[in-house]
Amino acid sequence: MVLVHLDPALANDQERKVTRFIAAEVARLLRDPSVRYRDKPDSEPRRLKPPDIAILVSANRQAVPLLSALSALSVPAVSGATGDIAESAMFQDVLLLVGAIEDPANPRVVHHLLLFIDTIPQATVDGAHL
Repeated sequence: MVLVHLDPALANDQERKVTRFIAAEVARLLRDPSVRYRDKPDSEPRRLKPPDIAILVSANRQAVPLLSALSALSVPAVSGATGDIAESAMFQDVLLLVGAIEDPANPRVVHHLLLFIDTIPQATVDGAHL
């Protein structure tokens, strides 16, 4: 995930540069045989594929040039949503995860994160001393 804050006065030029850089980096990652990905912690590493990569943009208008830049490099890409990512449940879950990483000693944050993890039995979460 790339988070970029652009100076409004230079936004067009900066956005073009950032868009080209992101597209080139995605293409590099997909073409580099040494870049490996595991679907699950215990699965065999495999080559990275386009569906393994997600690029979040802060404004929907940024998606079109990014899709064009990826296409110019023969990287298949689709735009998945047109809404505000900050309103999605997944975004809220990611914020929760980031909060737990930022402050792992905060029992309230860690407890809320554990409630969202499907693989932990509820009895384990209820019995945790947080």
